[in-house]
Amino acid sequence: DDLFGACVEGLRDRGYDGEDACDTTTGVAFDGYRTLEVPGAGCVVLRVTSHMGGAAETGCLLWTAGCAFFGLAAVGALDAHIRGHVLELGAGTGVAGLSLARHGGSLAHLTLTDGMPAVVDNLRHNVAATAGLAALGVPVEVELLEWGDKDQPWLADHPVDVIVGTDLVYDLAAIPLLVGLLKCL
Repeated sequence: DDLFGACVEGLRDRGYDGEDACDTTTGVAFDGYRTLEVPGAGCVVLRVTSHMGGAAETGCLLWTAGCAFFGLAAVGALDAHIRGHVLELGAGTGVAGLSLARHGGSLAHLTLTDGMPAVVDNLRHNVAATAGLAALGVPVEVELLEWGDKDQPWLADHPVDVIVGTDLVYDLAAIPLLVGLLKCL
């Protein structure tokens, strides 16, 4: 449709044309971009891969729960629950968090986190690509957050009101780390 075409053209104009299929910094081979529309608010742009493993492990794939969250956030179905400073754990591509940032609502600040440095680099890329189409309505930060690391000084600067996450745990050994982190927050 016209909006999709405009989003793709906007990406091309800003240098996001899919030609950087392999990120030379991380060695992650990307398959291209997905552009998702938030009705009445614009688009979210995600650089993704279709394979697991390597420096990105599972963090650069689009997962079902993240896409479902995107849909709920995009139409405002979560507005009564999402407010203030939102912290997304295991943000991966940013599909869930960027839908919140694009939609706006009562969101005042968004912090996207992941524990994999290559995924954090891609998150920063996706935030910039999305903001490059049209400014996001709220400040968005991207941080490295390893669940077992209790020293997170950046959290002291912005107390968290809401924590979100989708497709967080696929390894049972990670559950105690997640529980420990949630207790600290």
